[in-house]
Amino acid sequence: MITIMIPARQGSTRYPGKPLASITGGTGVAKSLIRRTWEAASKVDPTYAVYVATDSDEIADHVASFGGKSVMTASECRNGTERCWDASSRLGGDDDDIIVNFQGDSLLTPPAYPKQLVDYLIANPELDVATVAIPCEEEHYRKLEADSRNDIIGGTFVVMDMNGKALYFSKRMIPYRSGYDESLGKSYLHVGIYAYRRRALRSYCELPVSAYEQCEGLEQLRFLYNSISIGVVKCQSPEWELWELNNPSDLVHIEKALSLAGIE
Repeated sequence: MITIMIPARQGSTRYPGKPLASITGGTGVAKSLIRRTWEAASKVDPTYAVYVATDSDEIADHVASFGGKSVMTASECRNGTERCWDASSRLGGDDDDIIVNFQGDSLLTPPAYPKQLVDYLIANPELDVATVAIPCEEEHYRKLEADSRNDIIGGTFVVMDMNGKALYFSKRMIPYRSGYDESLGKSYLHVGIYAYRRRALRSYCELPVSAYEQCEGLEQLRFLYNSISIGVVKCQSPEWELWELNNPSDLVHIEKALSLAGIE
């Protein structure tokens, strides 16, 4: 069984109320962030179940208003991965079931990405966790570089070993470069979606929070700290930039990308 979970909470520290933020698409239609993310997740595969995992009655009511399904989770969940497990434990399932964590601001994610993740896990039974990375092209790199100088977080980077397994994730630009230079290869942006076998989610919630996870504010580092490998699927960059809604200033970039993608 394959299920897509969209973790969503109202209490974001950088952007309170983010799931219900209004975003205008390419044709001038305004929809909430969570609705746009739900619509993106629903395009992945018609056989996959899609749920919003939330601790907010306001979000759950909003999801129901446009015909979506939600699972109420505990407010004590510290991140989206824990929220995915909480929702999955309430719905039930088998250890080998695959859960896709389609983060709540992943509205610009092409439907092919989570599908590739699921296929990757099925083809690699020795792995229990996988995620996506795309090459960071020069224009986007320079925007993120400018943001970084102003202490604005605009994306997450990942570095991988020779076998395509993650070595580290950071909200800072890694590996360090003195300006944009492809002579040593491209930098890779992490795309905020994951696929897990259900047993990996349960194990994750039994592990202590690592210092790296706390420093970076990146939940996936708990897996790496505890020697649980994360396979990284390198995907082709879409024609639009995959901005996440981390700060209100990201809205202008997201709305431009929606227009380029032809999303209403």
